[in-house]
Amino acid sequence: MTKPDDDVDVVELSPKERVLLEHRLGIRRLLIDRLLIGLLLALAAFLASVAIENFKAKASDSRYFLEKRLEAGTEVRSHLTKLTSAAFKQTVAACDSSRIRLSADEFRLAVTGLVNQLNSSSLLFSKDYLADAYWVVNLFAGAADTSSISCDSRYFFDEIADYFTERTKNEVHGTVNSWKGFQPLKFDRETMDQTGTSEYFQMNLAAWRMARVRPPA
Repeated sequence: MTKPDDDVDVVELSPKERVLLEHRLGIRRLLIDRLLIGLLLALAAFLASVAIENFKAKASDSRYFLEKRLEAGTEVRSHLTKLTSAAFKQTVAACDSSRIRLSADEFRLAVTGLVNQLNSSSLLFSKDYLADAYWVVNLFAGAADTSSISCDSRYFFDEIADYFTERTKNEVHGTVNSWKGFQPLKFDRETMDQTGTSEYFQMNLAAWRMARVRPPA
């Protein structure tokens, strides 16, 4: 048994051997450092690749959404054109007694076409845009009552159509609404239900007429 205080033989390295040992250890450290750097670079490349793929996926989703919104906006404008044409036909008897108006059912069919298109694409549009669409649809629906139509109503319909066309362009292209003309009156839903579409149409027509005769500020 070796005693604690017994001398332990220590191998002395020559200067040459120490230099060689340090050289070998240095090479090992260098290899380890390079290996770690390589792993870090590989990890960074992997994370960058994942980020790029995620960006591409999001860009693709965004592009698809915008394309579908553009298609929906085009369909909305098509139905709006049909509805405006039907509204113009509602004014012919007031301007020329020899002409015949569309029936109320025919006119409501044009209104329904726009409503169905807005409903089918509602997930593609903002709440603000759909709120504006609600007022426009109710305004046109009130024109189904032919007794409320006058000859100048055609100019009113034309301005409302221009307004909603501009709003649709803003919605599709993400631009700021810069419309300066007449806009439909905005009531809360409860007031709208109590007012009814015919009265709502008359109120908007009256407000539009007042805006036309009012002198500029």
